[in-house]
Amino acid sequence: MVDFNKKMKSLKNFDFDISVQKKQVQILDMIFQQILLNQWK
Repeated sequence: MVDFNKKMKSLKNFDFDISVQKKQVQILDMIFQQILLNQWK
């Protein structure tokens, strides 16, 4: 039972890590697009 709970916690942490990484990628993407837009002006 304890082992199962540990696995669930690590899965939740894993999901959280993925969502944080997705946000970071979105932010980087936005910054990159801004840089490109500024270069084309």
